[in-house]
Amino acid sequence: MDIVPGFVIEDGRVLAAHLREPICAQTLRQVMAVEIDKANRFGKADREAVESIHRLLAANLEKCRAYLQGCRRDYRLLVRFRSSHAILIRKCATQVDSSIVEDATFVEWDMALTRVGPLMQNDNE
Repeated sequence: MDIVPGFVIEDGRVLAAHLREPICAQTLRQVMAVEIDKANRFGKADREAVESIHRLLAANLEKCRAYLQGCRRDYRLLVRFRSSHAILIRKCATQVDSSIVEDATFVEWDMALTRVGPLMQNDNE
């Protein structure tokens, strides 16, 4: 059973059985056609786009710094784009920083996220 918001149990009885529906690829292609087209339309992220995204991430890291420093483990998150550029977010002890990586081929990371640069700049378009 995969519950979703709205699922209610009271006095040991299920009052509202809101369950997650399985995703159907065909339905997803119909419902998200515009978003899928947009994601596939963008090409590689150039240096300027990566710098712009890095500024946004750096500002968000600053806002979340206390929370991120609270994590006991160290980590390296690599944000990759459809280019050789990437952004590396590192947490080591209480230090949290980010930097642009020119060639992510040889960068060590614990987790990687691949995004389309222009979509990450403005997900609301």
